[in-house]
Amino acid sequence: MNRKILVPMVAALAMMSVSALAVEVSNDDQQKHMLGLNMDSGQTEMSMIELLPGTMVEGICESGCTMRLESGNEIEVKGSEKVVIQEGELIIDEE
Repeated sequence: MNRKILVPMVAALAMMSVSALAVEVSNDDQQKHMLGLNMDSGQTEMSMIELLPGTMVEGICESGCTMRLESGNEIEVKGSEKVVIQEGELIIDEE
């Protein structure tokens, strides 16, 4: 195979595999939420993301993490799920 074709193809496949392993979170509520992310089980402090109503964040928790809303609702994700915030709860979208 021609090297000029192979290099871009490998780069495209690598980018697709990284995005396939990242979590997507969307806020379906009418209010903003603060989403805490803990990437390491030994970590005590969480990284915080503000999600405005109707917004979505992609490419987080590539290796999995614990997500927590300000309400205390918490879930663990492995790195490839789609998560939705509905009525103040984190829900893994099964679709």
